[in-house]
Amino acid sequence: MKDPLKFFRIFKKKKILFVAIVVLLTISFFLYKSMGANKDVKSTQVTKETIREELLLSGEVDADEKSRLTFQTSGRLSWVGIQEGDTVKKNQTLASLDTRDVQKNLEKQLNDYMKVRWDFEQTKDDNPDKALYSDEIKRIVEKSQFDLNNAVLDVEIQSLAKELSLLISPISGIVTRIDTPNAGVSVKITDTVEVVNPDTLYFRVNADQTEVTKIISGMNGNIMLDSYPDEKISGVVEDVSFVPDVNETGTVYVVKVKLESVNNSSLKYRIGMTGDITFLLQEKVDVVSIPAEFIKSDEKGSYVYVGKKKEKRYIKLGLEGDDFTEVTQGLNPGDIVYD
Repeated sequence: MKDPLKFFRIFKKKKILFVAIVVLLTISFFLYKSMGANKDVKSTQVTKETIREELLLSGEVDADEKSRLTFQTSGRLSWVGIQEGDTVKKNQTLASLDTRDVQKNLEKQLNDYMKVRWDFEQTKDDNPDKALYSDEIKRIVEKSQFDLNNAVLDVEIQSLAKELSLLISPISGIVTRIDTPNAGVSVKITDTVEVVNPDTLYFRVNADQTEVTKIISGMNGNIMLDSYPDEKISGVVEDVSFVPDVNETGTVYVVKVKLESVNNSSLKYRIGMTGDITFLLQEKVDVVSIPAEFIKSDEKGSYVYVGKKKEKRYIKLGLEGDDFTEVTQGLNPGDIVYD
């Protein structure tokens, strides 16, 4: 080698560089371990929060006034005066059956009534003095009276049959269903016309036996319909059923919630729309609180780990909210608790 000193200097520089790399790698390794050891350690500071206990229930829009109308007898549909979606008034006639045979029967019964009436009057004229009635005459007069009563009943029955041939709405509202919309065809007693009053909508909620005990009439709630997720509707509990809903499995009670300040003239809200209602059960303002995830428990009660040394400290709890839980004893604002 021509220059041994130059070779030594190069070797020395490489040795220093090697040592520096080793030191850097060592420091990085210990930093990584230190960070890895602490990355799963969670902590939080005890603060004062406002805690709300809320009850969230699902339900759907329903109506107080809704009617399913059917004819009392089957027959030929002679007239239909509505279409689905039409607005109708209370006591408005919606459809009718062919009443020609009913009318003819009514006329016949009226004629029979007049005949029986005259026979009855003639019997009375023939026997003017009741005091002189023999048993036979009494039976004749009574029979005439029975015949007259039956004639009156026959007329009333035919008159009622004519009345029942008309389908009349008992409420004002919107026609939501017509099974037989065209005249000239036969209808069955199961064929239905439905009318719903859109001004009587309410929110129907199902509450199980653990939830219904927290709900009382007059309680306020906020409703959010799935159809309008950005809109909140205020509601007031009008009624809580005393017996479970027989149409539901399990012990489920119906809660009726009135929609407050809702104008449904544009039919924005419709029957069957689903959503949720939130009831505020309790609220505490500015109370000592920590997230529920830091609270643990054993046979002695609830506890947390406090400080860097993770001292085990038993605490007493108060109101539980969705995010925070009230601590009534054992912690102060500013304490640091660890997971």
